[in-house]
Amino acid sequence: MSDDPDINPPLSKLKSPQLNTQKTFAETTANVSFPKKDQAIIFNTIQDVPQIEYIKAFSSLTPPNNIKFASRVSNNRFCIYFANKNIVEQIIAKQHYITINNTEIPYRRLINPAKR
Repeated sequence: MSDDPDINPPLSKLKSPQLNTQKTFAETTANVSFPKKDQAIIFNTIQDVPQIEYIKAFSSLTPPNNIKFASRVSNNRFCIYFANKNIVEQIIAKQHYITINNTEIPYRRLINPAKR
């Protein structure tokens, strides 16, 4: 073994291994709660109306940060999930339709509470 400091540097000069502080996908998503069906409203769509227009319409009924997820579903319908089911209750209590392009579109809960 050589005493040359370039070949065998002292232990104090060696870099300690870096700790990996990045979370894995599983760790990141473990604390995420996905919206439930009782937190959703569903309604029929109008031909050639962009999805953002429906979200804007519901943003006038509740603050936009309450909208968690939106998706077009089968049979020309659209589903919007909210932060909690109380928001759905408040929206349903306010009115039962949104207006897009001068057309009133009725909406309802995704899951009827009487059927649960």
